[in-house]
Amino acid sequence: MAITRNTVDVYRMSPAKWAGVVLLALFFISGGAAHFLYTDDFTAIVPPWMPYPRETVLATGVLEILFAALLFVKRARPVVSLWIAAYCLAVLPANIHMLQNNIPMFGHNFPPAVLYARIALQAGVIALALWAANGKAHLVRYGLSGLFRA
Repeated sequence: MAITRNTVDVYRMSPAKWAGVVLLALFFISGGAAHFLYTDDFTAIVPPWMPYPRETVLATGVLEILFAALLFVKRARPVVSLWIAAYCLAVLPANIHMLQNNIPMFGHNFPPAVLYARIALQAGVIALALWAANGKAHLVRYGLSGLFRA
């Protein structure tokens, strides 16, 4: 798909919001790729009550890459920001499980302060998505049906 003025709406976004969208996209493309490069590490933090941990990790990697791409589609951007917020809440149990069980990631045991910061980062990602990609305005306008309305 060619990127056109209708696809990427940099013309109607403030530079700060555009930078936020780009930052989110970079965050999710790198995070999504990491799910494939470090599958075993991510599988280790999936809580034991979650079925199919490896498949879950691979599916969430695909989702993160998809989120990154869809942030550049004008009509999809607000809806994607809402799904990013929901996704961050959905993966919170894995981050808590990692903290509670001191599970190593990338060959390192991180101190609790780093793991708490990782959990707090989720709130920052949610806030950035809702602000930069206009998810908050979309949610106010459409309510929860906005999750399915582009």
